[in-house]
Amino acid sequence: GPAGVISAAKCALTQTARQVKGPVKSPYYTFEDVKNWATNNAALAAENLILALRAHGFDSCAMGGFDEPALKKLLKLSDHHHVVMMIGAGERADNGIYHSQFRFDYDQFVKRV
Repeated sequence: GPAGVISAAKCALTQTARQVKGPVKSPYYTFEDVKNWATNNAALAAENLILALRAHGFDSCAMGGFDEPALKKLLKLSDHHHVVMMIGAGERADNGIYHSQFRFDYDQFVKRV
């Protein structure tokens, strides 16, 4: 119907405008805003990686406290790259990492209200 024709025309005009003018750049976003957005999205992707590792029987550990300049040098990354986190992954040891694992009593920390 007419709505479909109008919708198709709007889509075609938008695509043409983007090809002529390029992507829309908002003056409201600073470099730091974009960096924070990218960092948050990378962290969410890392979370999915961690969940996928666990689903396949591996354990992992996300680490944020590391020497970023040294890591970038080791990986031969340029200054415009930003390392969000490191993730260690592997098979779980039967007896824990350094010694046997223990768990606190559930009722000691969980209270029903």
